Amino acid sequence: MNNKRQILLITVGAFLTLFIIVIILVSNFSVNETPDYNAINPKFVTPTPLPKEIDDYKPKPSPTPEPTPTPEIPSFGGLFIAELSNKLGVLPANITVKSYKDVTFPDTSLGCPEPGRMYAQVLTPGWKIIFENNSRTYIYHSNLDGSNYIDCTSLEDIEANNIINEFDLFRSIKINIKRLKDGEYILINELRDAELDIFIETLNIPIKVVGNIECKFLYKVIFDFEGDSLDLNCICEDGRNYGEIEYLDNQDNGDTFLIIKGYELPDNFMNLIGKYSSSLEFPGLPKLD
Repeated sequence: MNNKRQILLITVGAFLTLFIIVIILVSNFSVNETPDYNAINPKFVTPTPLPKEIDDYKPKPSPTPEPTPTPEIPSFGGLFIAELSNKLGVLPANITVKSYKDVTFPDTSLGCPEPGRMYAQVLTPGWKIIFENNSRTYIYHSNLDGSNYIDCTSLEDIEANNIINEFDLFRSIKINIKRLKDGEYILINELRDAELDIFIETLNIPIKVVGNIECKFLYKVIFDFEGDSLDLNCICEDGRNYGEIEYLDNQDNGDTFLIIKGYELPDNFMNLIGKYSSSLEFPGLPKLD
């Protein structure tokens, strides 16, 4: 009986010892194991860093622009030097070319319109050449082949007036155009209203002032105002487009002087006079080209 009791106690003791050992092992394993936080809370997952991008782009080099070749001075530049030397009374060797370039002018005036002339409004390619003598420059403009050219510097010395403004011709109420015949000026046309304005507009540009004119005038244009008038004698017998205005100039001291001014009349004015003369029985002014 005692043996059985001892065996039972030993068996129970062994089971208790084994149970305690198992608890100790399980406890040690649970303490040492690191918890998987990523599995518990996914928001703490650390992203894998991406490799740094390397900017290896290299722009292509811009092509170097080729310089625009400088045009050679036109051969007819020597002709301009010869003309300029005659005007200045110097040797051609004393005239140098300061600069030159090819240009496109806005009209056929080549950039240097002469007073009183009308020009076709077309682009005109040509040249601008600047000469120098004794530190003074002289400018020539020409078309491409030099067949048409202008000494622009000489135009700077030309005196020009707008006689419409100078004599207030727009206040005219009537214009009488007379033609010389048998020593008398005979009325050939009377202008009023719109026709009068068209006629005056032909003079509404700067026109060249000239000195004393030796010619026999074929026409007399009378501008009638309220209370007075103004006469324009015009167009020489040999066809030159000159005109002359006579008027009285009252001085501050009470003296009065007769003033005569000469002008080189514009092409449009000449053409209109020719139109009014075309119905005459005697020869009128030949039509201008």
